[in-house]
Parts: sequence; structure tokens; C-alpha cells
Amino acid sequence: MNKKRQKTRLIKDQENNSRYKNMDENSLEYAITRDKLIRQHKVPEDPVVKSNDDYWKQFK
Repeated sequence: MNKKRQKTRLIKDQENNSRYKNMDENSLEYAITRDKLIRQHKVPEDPVVKSNDDYWKQFK
């Protein structure tokens, strides 16, 4: 990758990170952007949550 392309990519990454930090966490745009950043290894994945049957028992 040449230097001009690297610089352009760095600027774009910085813009995306800045925009991502200012988004509403409940929006679809936030979810899509977060998913893309996770795939690019720029944001850590969410921790795995252990399943718990207590939630479902309340509906019995």
C-alpha cells in the first residue's frame, strides 16, 4: 500500500472512530458501525454472556 493510500485510510479510520463514539448506542447505524469495527479488529468483541434460565422461568 502506498503512502498516500495509507494516509487516506488512517484519516478515514479516525473519522469513523470519532463518529462511532458520538452515535446513539440504541441506533441501527451504531450497531452496523460497531459490527464493522469489530470485524476490522478495531473494537473488542462483546464478552460472551453465560445463559441463564431464570429469565425464562418468569413466564411459566
